[in-house]
Amino acid sequence: KFHGEGVYLWKNGDKYVGLFRDGKKHGAGTLHTESGTINQTWKNGRKITESRISQR
Repeated sequence: KFHGEGVYLWKNGDKYVGLFRDGKKHGAGTLHTESGTINQTWKNGRKITESRISQR
């Protein structure tokens, strides 16, 4: 299971860089997609907040 800081990559090229706990997103992270970049906050795998920081 993921625990601590890490990077999760999808086959389509999307990338999540952030914190994990017990295999789930937990804490602050950034999602990088073809359409832009989004800051996110997670708690035990559930998204708490999200704010788009750039669009392509």
